[in-house]
Amino acid sequence: MTFRLYEGYFSQPRLRNLSISGGSPLTGLAIIASYESLPRLILVETNIMSRPVDAALVDQFGKNSAEPYKWFRPARAAISLAYYRIKYKSEAENVERLPKLEPVDYNISDSVSFTMKEYASSKLDMAMRQNTEDLKRLIESLERRGCKIQLYELPYPDKLGETHYAVTARNLVRTAFPDSQNWLKIDHQELPLRWLDASHMDERSSIIFAKEIDQIIRMM
Repeated sequence: MTFRLYEGYFSQPRLRNLSISGGSPLTGLAIIASYESLPRLILVETNIMSRPVDAALVDQFGKNSAEPYKWFRPARAAISLAYYRIKYKSEAENVERLPKLEPVDYNISDSVSFTMKEYASSKLDMAMRQNTEDLKRLIESLERRGCKIQLYELPYPDKLGETHYAVTARNLVRTAFPDSQNWLKIDHQELPLRWLDASHMDERSSIIFAKEIDQIIRMM
């Protein structure tokens, strides 16, 4: 879900978003861990814990050149160019303009209803438990190598955050990482956020949420 928090929404010039749309946070961490040179700080979204490491992506994009993260640059540039052409505005313009607008409500009832039914199932519980164990091992390994890692959960629309899937993922990861120092402190209840569907905030909301994270990063 963090894929929608574009790098241009942040003030940190060296920040890179390695989240993979439709993927797992484990995959991005495994790719990072394959390099000798590591970031000082890594932020990890914990909403989607039902998907395992994508070994093919790790093999393809793990350490395969002398320059860390060289693989990501052309993909990021292509995404940015396509996004610019669609919107006809730079990210800087949107970051300045959109948070000043009144929030817009979208009719996402069908999307939420469909996702509610999916998230009521317990069929992914075992996968989430295994993936949480893998996440813990990955994070412990990266921390031993000097990384500071902070976890966070993106907010859900409507009552999706109270579904079996969301609660299970939250409880598993919070149990694995009970120390509050491991978590970003974001009070999203006070933020005027809106969603385009059951999973994705609109651009205005994404910018607002990114700004909240940005402020926390500056304090670290």
